[in-house]
Amino acid sequence: MRGKRLWLAAALLAPAILAAGCVKQAVMLQKGKDCPYKVYVILGFHANMYHSWRGDTPDEAGFGTDIRIVREIIRMLDEANARGLDARGYWEGENLFTWEDIVRKNAPDIIEDIRRRVDDGLDEVAPAPYSNTVFSGVTEEEMRAVLRWSITNPRGSGVKDLFGDYAPLLRPQEGMYATGQIPILKEEGIEGLILAYSSYPFTTFTNFVAPLPPEQRYNPTWMRDADGGDKILLFPCVSAGDVVDFISLERWMLDLREMQVSGEVNRDMVIHFNFDADAETWLPMLGEALGFIPNAGGLPEYIKYVNKYDWAEFSTPGEYVASHEPVGEVMIRQDLADGAWDGYYSWFEKYPSHVIWTALEKSRLYAAWKRALKGENDQKSVDELMEDKDSGFSLRVAGLSTTHFGMSTPMVNEERQAAAMDIVDRAQAVEKKALAAEAGERKDHEAPPETLYSFLIKDHRTEGERTFSLNRLPVILPETSSGLCLMDGSGEKRSYSLVNLEELPDGRLAAELLVPLELAPLEEVRLRLNRTRSLDSAPAGLSSRPVYRDRLKNGRVEIIFDEQTGISHLGLDGVEIGGPDFLTPFITYRSEKKPATYEGKGWKIESESGETWQDLERTRLTASIPFDTPDGGACVALEVEFTAVKDKPWLIADVSVDYPYTTKRDLLHTMQQKLRRYLDLRWVEVAPFELRPALDSDLADPVRVWKHNWLGVTSYYDVDYADINRKNAELDSFNHQVTAGWVAVTDKKKGLLLSQSAEALSSCAFCPMRTRMEGSAQTLRLNPFGSYHGEQMDYSHMGGNGLGTDITMIAGPALRPNGPSYNGMKEEFSLMLAPYAGDAPPEELQAEAMAFFHPPAALYLKTPEGVEASVKEDVEAAVHEARRRGRLSDPGPLPAPLAFLVNPTEEAAHVVWDEPEDPRVEGYEVQYRAAGEPEWKSETAGRDRRLQVADLENGRKYEFRARSVGTGKQSEWTESQICEIGPVPEGGILDIASGASPKLALKTLYYMNVHFLTTPKKP
Repeated sequence: MRGKRLWLAAALLAPAILAAGCVKQAVMLQKGKDCPYKVYVILGFHANMYHSWRGDTPDEAGFGTDIRIVREIIRMLDEANARGLDARGYWEGENLFTWEDIVRKNAPDIIEDIRRRVDDGLDEVAPAPYSNTVFSGVTEEEMRAVLRWSITNPRGSGVKDLFGDYAPLLRPQEGMYATGQIPILKEEGIEGLILAYSSYPFTTFTNFVAPLPPEQRYNPTWMRDADGGDKILLFPCVSAGDVVDFISLERWMLDLREMQVSGEVNRDMVIHFNFDADAETWLPMLGEALGFIPNAGGLPEYIKYVNKYDWAEFSTPGEYVASHEPVGEVMIRQDLADGAWDGYYSWFEKYPSHVIWTALEKSRLYAAWKRALKGENDQKSVDELMEDKDSGFSLRVAGLSTTHFGMSTPMVNEERQAAAMDIVDRAQAVEKKALAAEAGERKDHEAPPETLYSFLIKDHRTEGERTFSLNRLPVILPETSSGLCLMDGSGEKRSYSLVNLEELPDGRLAAELLVPLELAPLEEVRLRLNRTRSLDSAPAGLSSRPVYRDRLKNGRVEIIFDEQTGISHLGLDGVEIGGPDFLTPFITYRSEKKPATYEGKGWKIESESGETWQDLERTRLTASIPFDTPDGGACVALEVEFTAVKDKPWLIADVSVDYPYTTKRDLLHTMQQKLRRYLDLRWVEVAPFELRPALDSDLADPVRVWKHNWLGVTSYYDVDYADINRKNAELDSFNHQVTAGWVAVTDKKKGLLLSQSAEALSSCAFCPMRTRMEGSAQTLRLNPFGSYHGEQMDYSHMGGNGLGTDITMIAGPALRPNGPSYNGMKEEFSLMLAPYAGDAPPEELQAEAMAFFHPPAALYLKTPEGVEASVKEDVEAAVHEARRRGRLSDPGPLPAPLAFLVNPTEEAAHVVWDEPEDPRVEGYEVQYRAAGEPEWKSETAGRDRRLQVADLENGRKYEFRARSVGTGKQSEWTESQICEIGPVPEGGILDIASGASPKLALKTLYYMNVHFLTTPKKP
């Protein structure tokens, strides 16, 4: 009852309080006539028409939305200028896909109009990385290329080429930035960065630094990323959610003006707004009659507010920084990206992102191998590397587009994913072909008849100390693994192990040869695997049938396995880094209305029969995670192979995860997301190999994260977010570290390093994390190659009203769980687990972690008859093909395509489906017919799982169906779908209103009243 009275009192007093505020504003404006400072507004239009949530059609399912809204923005600016109003802004966008292709071909008038406005001194242009680049995940060569080519390039798509003048301030795509980039930025002529500093989950460094005082928050500042490091100008920007967080642009401007008039801030201030140029919020949403409603008037509303006050004025970034010195300095140690949890969640935690990045990273690895093998110490110039559009380098730059990875969650548009895979697969194939050619030139023609395999192993590093690596060489043996020995070029026996034995259907034996080597930079070793007549010729110490082991110990590291918990102890030199809760895999799935967490039901510890080992030990754990679905029970299958190498302070964990396929019934077709595929949105979290290291940390002395990036820079940040906002002491997810090889966590006395292998599965940011408080202790959880979900970070320390977050949470396309992307997938990755003492990982351990990530080059110079191979991937493909052929005789019926869906568009239909798990399926047949017609037309598709049916008639309904074909058989037809062909219609910002709760509606109404009652009708 007392609570109701309080609410009633508040409601009755609110008008009086707001009226008093209005009087206060009038007094403030009267006093402010002598205040010499101004409030500036900068409007930034981010023009990227190559999207993760839409495809490549010229309608609202593709870039038609962008062209429509950008043209309208230009029209509204021109119209305001024609009326004598101050109205201008700046444009930035990526070059390769947007300016070079989409706009040039479909809307050249946009380029002409922006150039006209720049020439007239109205608008300004700023660069963005050339290919919409994952800017924090680039090598130095790639970074210099995307910077230079964003300015000018032979294809004429640089900002200087298209628009003449430009401001040397870079807005990295998705706010991505990695430690150590400042010197290169400055060398390439970039004088500053534009990064989001927002009050809702669309920001970069808001939660990483203490709240900035207003004079710094609303001005350029200096930025460093390491103690003693170089600095660069940082121009913070905001976006659409911030405007409603501060009630309205006018209300926000008045708040800043009050600071100036009161003397709290004695300088000019700027609201620097930067947002997607395809956002419907730029357009008036309610028409002229209701244009008085705040935040409904789009760009004309912003123009009206700025022109209303003589102390307000539009500016541009280049113009403003030319006349305003930076205020203060910030230190940002995290690797940056905007979106969910202020990090890499939205890009690198979905399953397809792992696959795409793996192909891209293998292309890099093969290129490094090729350079080392050819002795190319002098690198080509950046411009030479970029000249050939079909070179591995150019394809990698194109593949590095952030759009290929997100922001869209849990998946990207099906057309976008197909385009991404095509680019990175070609990048990998180009470099693999060059390696194969190198192997062809070095064939071992002198190998004796008993030689099964001849290898060349070469360290691709150009500098550093001798470093140990465990080289993994897949082989196919004619019959048996017995009677083998490994010889080097001088005829000396070398130690090896033969593991992962598998009898293939054709009688041959697939296996993996593990060869320990210690190499200096650019050192090479030649090896021959010979057949001998007896086991007596095998290296000493090999055991053909290892015993069952419930623990591994290699001198320094000990791991003890347990049938209940999987691992009961992991320690280094007697110091525990993991106890009974160290290994805790799980998934979260909405079995009913609420998500349920499912964990494994015990572990099986298995012996490794038949393998032969030299100076290593191995143990396999298997487990399952059963869970409930609307269609019955399902189960995740887990297998972890642990390998301990003699005298090495680390373990290798080879993880295999089979996620079951659950029926897909859900579509994401919203104002922003048009993914054009079915999903099962009940999947929420996947944690296939969650680790909980035993670190002694609390909020006073928090966990530290060490990270290594593609520039070769090693740095750290502390998980001290509670110092900035106590509500962020526990985070359901965070991923603020790119992982070029490895990441480590430490309490500064002991730590755990994890390294990924680029030869297995890799990611730009493979290890999301989670914090929990247990009493006063801060605990950390690591989720390599998985994805957490939950509550977003809190932004209350930024002073907004929270509406930006509330509205974003309704339909934020970057905030959804990534879990659905793992549905039906098989995930195999390899990790190095390295406990260590102290704060930073020791230099020798870092070097071995990098050798695990990017191992030495390996060429196959001789292979057995029937095995055609030049590189490892050839042998892996041959093993896969042998398995497939062994299953072709299955007499059962072929399964039909899964999740069959037809997406109509302009005079065409995009047909997509999921491939059934059956090696007999060789392709698909899609049939269609116009409604009322008896005859079907047919088109065939290979293994692409998608087909575009063209030359259809707009406004007419068509019926579609599909079936699998292969091995002389056909499956049943899918259930047919009927749809009407035509372009996807325009959407509007009001389309999301249906998702608003009554509480949010009332909150929005309340702040509309605040705007009305506290802003003057006349200045």
